[in-house]
Amino acid sequence: VQTCALPISGKHGKGLIPAPGVSGAGADRQLHTVDIADPYDLGQEFFKWEFATAVAGALLGINPFDQPDVQAAKDRTNEVLKAGDAALESEGSLAEIAEQATSGDYIAIQGFIDPTPAATERLWAVARELEARTGCVPTVGIGPRYLHSTGQLHKGGPNSGLFIQVIDEVGEELPIPGMPFGFGRLIRAQAAGDFASLKERGRRVVRVRLRDLEEVS
Repeated sequence: VQTCALPISGKHGKGLIPAPGVSGAGADRQLHTVDIADPYDLGQEFFKWEFATAVAGALLGINPFDQPDVQAAKDRTNEVLKAGDAALESEGSLAEIAEQATSGDYIAIQGFIDPTPAATERLWAVARELEARTGCVPTVGIGPRYLHSTGQLHKGGPNSGLFIQVIDEVGEELPIPGMPFGFGRLIRAQAAGDFASLKERGRRVVRVRLRDLEEVS
């Protein structure tokens, strides 16, 4: 397993970008190889990276243990849920976001999709196309789970991200016990809430549908 940069969420415009599966060669990149010889070594890896995150937070002058922008996105999601079902529409394009790339930026593809192997590979294909065109480090996250790992970094870290939210049909509306809405509506609200939070913070963000992903030209 290879990871580039230290996985630490951002605050106050600071942060390091985790980009697993991407080459560590290049300016402002660090390559680290995780070697786990035995399954029982996994626990020490958790401890090592948690400790490293605390140290990096101290060096950056930020608190690595709070998540103010994650909470802000949750609040936006709750507002969407109270207002009704979110209607997610495409906004912008891959070509548009690529044109905004500058030196030192990174690309964050955020897929609110069914993460089948084919769909995930399509996201990575787009990531590689954008990396080749812009020279920016690409990352791929599946929503809503990425919100609790890199969601804070996206909104509270440095304004160097190019964000591409990819949406798709979420399938049958499965009920959530004790709630007046199902999982489909919740996922749509989380996508809408995160998109709004990114825009409120002046991030460069577009939204496209999975079926409409075009080649980067």
